[in-house]
Amino acid sequence: MSEPLMEKAAFLEGLEARSKQFLQRLNDKEGNISEAYIALDLMRAMASAHNGGISSDEILAALPVKAWREDTVPIPFAFLRTLAMGWAEYLGQQNVEGGKTLGHCFELEGRFQGAKGIARKAKTRDQLQRLAKLVVIEILFEESAGRHPKLMAAIKKVSVSEGKSEATVRNAYRRFGRSKMSEYREAVKTS
Repeated sequence: MSEPLMEKAAFLEGLEARSKQFLQRLNDKEGNISEAYIALDLMRAMASAHNGGISSDEILAALPVKAWREDTVPIPFAFLRTLAMGWAEYLGQQNVEGGKTLGHCFELEGRFQGAKGIARKAKTRDQLQRLAKLVVIEILFEESAGRHPKLMAAIKKVSVSEGKSEATVRNAYRRFGRSKMSEYREAVKTS
């Protein structure tokens, strides 16, 4: 048997043995392991196997649970690799003083305590875009009524109706509203 074939067989045997150990720990009340941990760790191992040239069928055949082998969905390897790399980085940080959090390893949160996570940043951005849209809608409404809208009046009206400061609404408009004004005007004309 050639070296790569022996390595492949050993890797697949190791994957099967690790899977069985995880299942035993999951069923043992003192095992202290979650299904999420098992999924991430086995996914990392499967990505490594794929990188090593082992076929998907061979990898799946090494899994001890029938549902794991048969209830599958194709996922682009680039997605799997990203998750596997994040998990591997997290595992490497476990015994490091001040090591990275899971969210940081997956680039979902900032580097330092108190830094805004990506989900929080996205929520803030969505809220600001909404405020900017409301200002634009107010201006377009005034224009459609034949009046000459005043930007500061629209900002003040949105500020009051949304319970936000005028500075927040003004900054939202500066950041997102200006670029969308012509797009919104076109939409109003065609509707």
